[in-house]
Amino acid sequence: MRVYRIKNAVRAVIAGSGGTRLTELPAGAVFSLTNLEPDANGMIEGTSGECTALLFLNDLEERAELMNVKIPSASVRISPEVSQA
Repeated sequence: MRVYRIKNAVRAVIAGSGGTRLTELPAGAVFSLTNLEPDANGMIEGTSGECTALLFLNDLEERAELMNVKIPSASVRISPEVSQA
């Protein structure tokens, strides 16, 4: 999984139940790619928080930094029920 931290605000298209809207992801936002290949318009899909968004790949490359994120395997994750005991 590729995860980026936005360094400078970037415009994004957010998909919602009522259609799409143009918004801005602020500096410090985290953007996780859900598709590694850009579409025909040069936009790449990912998530930021709970939102699915499209960003231009060149904006992502210029205004974000790749984070070194390691996700543990399911066998080592702690479920909330166990951690509260």
